[in-house]
Amino acid sequence: MQLYGVQGGDVWDFQKMTASRWLQRWTPENPSMEYPRANGTRGWRASDFYLTDGSFLRIQNVTFGYNLKTDAVKFVKSLRVYLSGNNLYTFTGFNKGFDPEVGESGINNGAYPRPRAVSLGANVVF
Repeated sequence: MQLYGVQGGDVWDFQKMTASRWLQRWTPENPSMEYPRANGTRGWRASDFYLTDGSFLRIQNVTFGYNLKTDAVKFVKSLRVYLSGNNLYTFTGFNKGFDPEVGESGINNGAYPRPRAVSLGANVVF
C-alpha cells in the first residue's frame, strides 16, 4: 500500500467563482462581502476568496495477493492471484470533483481527478 499527500499548501482556485456566484458578486447595488467584485474589465479581481487549502491524502497504490498451492497440478510450479488498485481515493476538503494536486504553479484551472484503475491478475510459473 502506498499513501501520498501534501499538508498546508494553498491553491489559487479559479473554480470557486461559479456562474451563480458571479451573479451575486459585489456591485454598488449589491454591496455584500461574500463574493469579490469584478475589476474594471469585468474580469476577476485578486482576492483571498480564491485561496483554498490544498492539503490531501491519496491512496495511491494498493495490491492484495494470494499464493495458491499448486500440488495438484504437476506442470504449474507457482500460482499467485492479485487485485491491484491505483488512485483509489483522495481525502481532501478541496473543491469537490477536482484534483488538489495542481503542480508547482499553485493554480487550479479545473484539473479533473486522476483516473482510478483496478486490475485483477495472475502470475503463473510453469
